Amino acid sequence: DTAISTWDPYLCAKTPKAADSGPSLRNLIRRNASQDVALAKKLEITHGKEKVRAGVLKALGFADAAAWCGERKLAGPEDYLKVRDFLYKLAIEAQ
Repeated sequence: DTAISTWDPYLCAKTPKAADSGPSLRNLIRRNASQDVALAKKLEITHGKEKVRAGVLKALGFADAAAWCGERKLAGPEDYLKVRDFLYKLAIEAQ
């Protein structure tokens, strides 16, 4: 839930949750997911917002943002890595 909730402001126009203070595994996961969101925003410049959002949603296993924002659930914990894989491949294309 920590990684996927980081995508709420980007995909669902929700206010981001306040981060826990102090070092923790959750904060590390949140930081990494926040970097993924930042990369997605940067990739919008070269690939367009719709392409990036559609690719992220597809990697999450959803056809549209409304479905994702309603359910916000992955089939398994490794499924999040599909998002990162999509973003990295798109970043390589941009080079």
